[in-house]
Amino acid sequence: MVKFSIICGIVLFLHACGVKEECKIPIGHWTDNEGREMVFQPDGKALWLTRFGSQYDTQTCAYKVDCTTVPATMEMKGFSSGPYTGRTVYGIFEWSSDTSVRCQFNEGEHPKIFDSQQSMKLSRQR
Repeated sequence: MVKFSIICGIVLFLHACGVKEECKIPIGHWTDNEGREMVFQPDGKALWLTRFGSQYDTQTCAYKVDCTTVPATMEMKGFSSGPYTGRTVYGIFEWSSDTSVRCQFNEGEHPKIFDSQQSMKLSRQR
């Protein structure tokens, strides 16, 4: 569950490039509405937050997007703590709307296609 939470939370975040879509980086605050949140900063750094009641576990990491692939990809690494310290998490993502992103992440390699059981939806926080 921790791996799934981390992977899904990361994504987060994320951005997507469809065939006719402009590639956009998901700058800002995103949530899955289930306790996982991501904050993507313009400088390539991100915060991954997991809520436990009224407390948050916060990890920092670096992210990089690639809009030359379809779907677009993201890599996250340099985690400050937790189970992904020293590891890279690979993801794919696509914009569903201006305020919603579908994403999926794996450890080891980028997913090739979206799996309805593994992908998640992130919504932009206002």
